[in-house]
Amino acid sequence: MFSRDAGRYVCDYTYYLSLHHGNGRAALIHVPPLSPELPASLLGKALQVVIQEMLADELVQRCSARMAVKVPQ
Repeated sequence: MFSRDAGRYVCDYTYYLSLHHGNGRAALIHVPPLSPELPASLLGKALQVVIQEMLADELVQRCSARMAVKVPQ
């Protein structure tokens, strides 16, 4: 589930410190505990998909920003 709530205590500190050091760009992914219903292999694949999507979005944003910049002639 997507959320803009960083949670409490350690999560807040980690997220906001990351925002500070990342100049406003950071992500915090809450990872649930492993269980018989959620083995490490499935969790790993899910995290891989999430991170790949985040990187793809970043690439699109960077390309769009570069295209919006006028090149002097």
